[in-house]
Amino acid sequence: MNVVAPFWGLCYANKSTKSNNLSRLVCPPYNMISAEQKEQLKSRHEFNAVNLEFPSSYDDAKQKLEEWIEGEVLTFSNSPSLYIYEISYKINDQTYQMHGIIGGLKLPGPKEDYILNSKNDFQANQTASMKLLEATKCQFSPVCVLYEDNERKIFDLIFEITSSTYLAKAKQEGRTHKIWEVSDESKISEIVELFSKKTFYISGGDQIFRTACSYKEKLKLEENISDEHPANYVMTLFIEKDDPALAVLPIHRIVSNIDMFDSDDILQRASKYFEISTCKTLKSARKTMFGLKREDKTAFGIYADGIYSVLVLKDLDIMEKICKQSEAYRKLDVAVLHKLFLEKILNVASDQVGYVQSASEACEAVDCGDACFAVFLSATRINEIIDVVKNGEDMPQKSALFFPEPMSGFVFYSLDHKI
Repeated sequence: MNVVAPFWGLCYANKSTKSNNLSRLVCPPYNMISAEQKEQLKSRHEFNAVNLEFPSSYDDAKQKLEEWIEGEVLTFSNSPSLYIYEISYKINDQTYQMHGIIGGLKLPGPKEDYILNSKNDFQANQTASMKLLEATKCQFSPVCVLYEDNERKIFDLIFEITSSTYLAKAKQEGRTHKIWEVSDESKISEIVELFSKKTFYISGGDQIFRTACSYKEKLKLEENISDEHPANYVMTLFIEKDDPALAVLPIHRIVSNIDMFDSDDILQRASKYFEISTCKTLKSARKTMFGLKREDKTAFGIYADGIYSVLVLKDLDIMEKICKQSEAYRKLDVAVLHKLFLEKILNVASDQVGYVQSASEACEAVDCGDACFAVFLSATRINEIIDVVKNGEDMPQKSALFFPEPMSGFVFYSLDHKI
């Protein structure tokens, strides 16, 4: 069995969209969709992918999928294919283009270690994911993994393929997404061979990956499935780790429900382990942290009672005493934040910590009384993440958000078709 394989992609047919523009049909991954956004997406088009990705019920998703296939809203590729996925976006008038390859990634056996997991997220919704997969026998969003391409051979192939006409495109939130189908057997063989000896690092869709693994094991016990069964693979977007358009964004914290909260007291207690400075604005605090990151200092920021503080760890040795993980793990800003500051110094429990993508949103939660204090972080570097997972360790909870994220709806992976 190849580690990476083409599959029979299930895609929107042109006659259902009247063009190859899928802007009204694609949706974000389910974990990025709010209840309000779900209704907005459903109102865009009756065939929007949110009906499958985030359905009203599992039976409804199953019924819609069957009806859309029967009505040729969705059609299968003419042969097993790989797909090139491109996301372009602008920052300060500069255009960035991230490229990846969508294919089937073989789920590892007990002694296989070519997939390393960089994620450590709560699995509260895995039951829901399993029920959706059992009902539809289809995967609607890809797992995202990183790989190394030091010789740029895969990059050269991607560049060649994207010079041709794309299969479909969509514009969402200022970003343009495009996809190309790769059905040429020689091109597929070349890509599959280049991937054959690589190690992959999961950067997104951890829950999809775990659900796929659980579903495969369930089918092995119940049906004794063969190696050719599509449940042995999971639809995956492969991204080169040094792609210049790939970014890692921090995930910030808000901390609530602290009895008799006193910001001066927590900073006083923290001063035993941290050098503490104050800044006038969030912008200046984050600029200070950016400089500290360039100097490889371990630091994070706190906002409480209208004051922005930057905490810089004095001595990393304290982490060795309270944290059994590797040095690569102990050096992480987010590890020091949780292990030393929140747990050891403040005795904060996990259910007192919330997560937000915007630092300003975290600070606003404090100002309106929804949190005692906010914590804002610098972005974790990709190499920091890889150094941790190479040691067989999970990253701390909600350590990083990879940007940009793919949309659901360009291609689906049906487990009713052989890989």
